Amino acid sequence: MLVAGVDIGSGTTKCVLLDEGGTVRSRGEVDTTADLADAARQALRVALEAAGFFGDAIVCTATTGLGRSAVPFRDIQMTDLNCGALGSARLCPDARCVLDIGVRNARALRLRDGGKVEASRWVARVETEIDALADRARLLLEQVGLAGPVAFIGGLARHEGMVTALRDRVRVPVHVPDGPQFTVATGAALLGLARLRRPSPLRF
Repeated sequence: MLVAGVDIGSGTTKCVLLDEGGTVRSRGEVDTTADLADAARQALRVALEAAGFFGDAIVCTATTGLGRSAVPFRDIQMTDLNCGALGSARLCPDARCVLDIGVRNARALRLRDGGKVEASRWVARVETEIDALADRARLLLEQVGLAGPVAFIGGLARHEGMVTALRDRVRVPVHVPDGPQFTVATGAALLGLARLRRPSPLRF
């Protein structure tokens, strides 16, 4: 049994496969195309092939991101804000704040226990130079109440120069999970798994 979390972003589409115990079994990433449903399908195919599974192993597909409602084979959809928070809490358990910088925007979150969002700020990404981006990131984090370790997720978290610049500015631990661009998809898969585990209502 596998649960798929699919994050359709403006640049790439990511898929994470979890087993029934919540362990990541595989991941896949493809470029996002105009056909959002096909991008989701291709990311899912890449993840399945990497793990050696077939499509019938998937019992739930949870979608998120800008194209979350465009996937006809989804079972559940949710916002990338909540998925990013839950995925970060799972991958960086001591994080109190989350910084997510993608292709088009940047977002900062402050977390409550259990990966719930307590506060958030969003801004369109206009800076391209690392120091300017790091300054904007620090301001976003301060606006949500910077406290404790920060989970840095999203595609830009793979850039070592950006990670270093952020650490120099926030003066708190900055954690980058393995494959930071897959964090939101991981959160979607976790929410899909939670839905499967929820007891069904009794019917008479």
